[in-house]
Amino acid sequence: MMDESKSCARIVKPVPFFQRVDWMSFGLASLLSFAVYIFTLTPDADLEFSGIFATSAMHLGVSNPPAYPIWTLYTWLFVRLLPFSNIAWRVAVATAMASAFACGLIALMASRTGAMAVENFEGPNRLSVKEQNAIRMICGSVAGVGFGLDGCFWSRAVVPDQWNFNVFLFALLLCLLTQWLFEPSRKRYLYWAALVQGLILADSQALLPTALAVPFFVAIGNPQLGRNILFLIGIFFCAVLALNGRLHWFDSWLNDSTRPVEFAATILVVLVWLSLLVFTREFLSEWSPAFVCVALFWAGIAACLLLPIFSMTDPPVNWGYSRTVRGFFHVIGRGQYGGPDDVQNMKRLLAQWAVYGKIAAEQFGVFYLAAATVPLFLLHKILSLVRRWCLGLIVVWFLISLLMSIGLDISWDKSTYELNEKFLSPTHLVLAILAGNGMVLFATYYAARQSDKNGVVIPP
Repeated sequence: MMDESKSCARIVKPVPFFQRVDWMSFGLASLLSFAVYIFTLTPDADLEFSGIFATSAMHLGVSNPPAYPIWTLYTWLFVRLLPFSNIAWRVAVATAMASAFACGLIALMASRTGAMAVENFEGPNRLSVKEQNAIRMICGSVAGVGFGLDGCFWSRAVVPDQWNFNVFLFALLLCLLTQWLFEPSRKRYLYWAALVQGLILADSQALLPTALAVPFFVAIGNPQLGRNILFLIGIFFCAVLALNGRLHWFDSWLNDSTRPVEFAATILVVLVWLSLLVFTREFLSEWSPAFVCVALFWAGIAACLLLPIFSMTDPPVNWGYSRTVRGFFHVIGRGQYGGPDDVQNMKRLLAQWAVYGKIAAEQFGVFYLAAATVPLFLLHKILSLVRRWCLGLIVVWFLISLLMSIGLDISWDKSTYELNEKFLSPTHLVLAILAGNGMVLFATYYAARQSDKNGVVIPP
């Protein structure tokens, strides 16, 4: 008789959230996008900040504010690992690779969530597994490559520039949050997302709206956890209002013109927190993960402390001399640039949204905008968890597009229009994910109808 102590139970490995077909979609979108970028890559430095970026990457220097410490380390690796061509070209290759991976992450999310979105429909039951996988891979890849060819994104993907690297970090943030929302027991993805959010702000304060939008996504996925995070954010915003005008190092960001936006953001956070407090009917749960998220967020922001280290080596590009206290705060506070403008009136805000709509239609494409609206019309038929994910993305898109339109003060003026349109690419990224879901929904429905017409029946 077999000894029971020696018998071992079979260990069932958990099924990974992202499946093989999703990673195939990721690889296809990344490869196609990277091929386009390499073919159209600039051979040398262009006329903007690429010379500064290339020099900083070569010598680990401090470029123009806010100096982009993570981007500098990332491109420094490419300068060292690529043994041929000039430095600017190597930095441009680094930009192209980060841009391609951002497109791949869009395809990855669109493929997986699109498959989950159609689970509650009758269409997939009339299609084979091979047909369903083909739809997921093609639609996800089309969404990723479509974003890669967005005029706001493509123009920055082929030159030595830091912006697309930060957009890639934002795509990685959304990917981590997506996996956490569908697998809430694996909080490590949420913690990694908090760290990435901090790294994003350490590298580019232009993506500050994402730090306000993401907690609302978390609140939709987990109201208890979101309630506590918003409580901590509300305390921080109240402190910012109290210190407005008293921190001379951040005068460009904290002044009389920005006070209305700060006040409105504080009111929004407090109102949503109170709503969640009433909805959850408790206050003492989920504090540990909330504090861990906040701690990791600030740990990511602490990457700014690399700047004094870079500055101490006295590189050829040493903007602001961040090894001194005054120079450090000048650099991370974007001392040479103006702060965000305030909203003068509702008419001006509506005009800014009109400009944003025109940029999205021209650069991202009317087809993708139409596809992004498909999930909105089918929310009532989608599974509840996927519905919450879609609503979270919609909230993220609304907040970052609104705050970026206000902060950039985009207008119909040609010089302002062309200068600021690249900063809107993160909002197009969210639309691309929704568009991928819309294409999966539409393609599944169309393929199922064709199967009905042809009399094809797939056995259960």
